Amino acid sequence: NGDVIGGVTCENLTGLKGRIPKDLDNLLDLKKLDLSDNNLFGTVPIGVGNIQELEELILSNNELTGKLPSQLGRLSSLTAIKLSSNKFEEPAPLSLCALSKLRDRLQDPGLCPPERTSLKYFYEFAKGNNWINNANWSEEYSNQCSWYGVTCKGGNVSSIDLQNNGLSGFLSSD
Repeated sequence: NGDVIGGVTCENLTGLKGRIPKDLDNLLDLKKLDLSDNNLFGTVPIGVGNIQELEELILSNNELTGKLPSQLGRLSSLTAIKLSSNKFEEPAPLSLCALSKLRDRLQDPGLCPPERTSLKYFYEFAKGNNWINNANWSEEYSNQCSWYGVTCKGGNVSSIDLQNNGLSGFLSSD
């Protein structure tokens, strides 16, 4: 069902049972991986994060579990990702949620809470690596409510106090 143009495409592979193979990272030219609507279980292999040409990752409607590997945040070519109807641990890696080509496309608020992703962009624009205290701001799996200077009520950010913390840089309105 998938065309092979300038790379390998795996699309609409249904009726599969078992785990996603660990050696998928050997498919260096893989552009699209659609394993949705199967009976796959277990975790997403770390090696999927090494498929640098991958543009679409579709794993919805399976029984996948565990943490999504932080290596997925390295997939700078990724423009589409569908992970719904699985049992992944929340939240997803911060680097995955903040991929520029995925911005506003990873719509699962449990995996990528919008507040968390917005604060990640703020951290980058305000040169968070140089702050006096940036505890937890760059932790892949941390909740924004555990970040230094962030206070939450009911799971939502209610205040940010980064006074005298060495912020610099330019904030973007995008």
